Amino acid sequence: RGKGSVAGVRNSLAQLRTESNLYINDNGNFGTAVAANCSSANTVFANAKFTSIRQAAETTAGYSAVCVNSITGLGAWALSIQTRPDGTGNTFLCTDSTGKIKAYASAPSIAGAVCP
Repeated sequence: RGKGSVAGVRNSLAQLRTESNLYINDNGNFGTAVAANCSSANTVFANAKFTSIRQAAETTAGYSAVCVNSITGLGAWALSIQTRPDGTGNTFLCTDSTGKIKAYASAPSIAGAVCP
């Protein structure tokens, strides 16, 4: 059951990357700088489709996500979420505007709006 849950969260994270690309095409950047708030106005996180996908990931994972947005250059964003154990020892997933989705044993630092 844990592996299925993690797969569902990974699928949602992949959809977030697609949605963020549409957002930057429409807006020219990912919005204002924000730390740890996944619903800040004037950011990619407040986009209705992005929010819906993030909430689906949170429901599947059973945990809330942490989000960071940067305004350097065109901007960048990262999202980290705890997941159910999947048998590998990794219990966190992170995705960011570079297209990365990576698993971690503990909560990754996404302060720079990028997964380490």
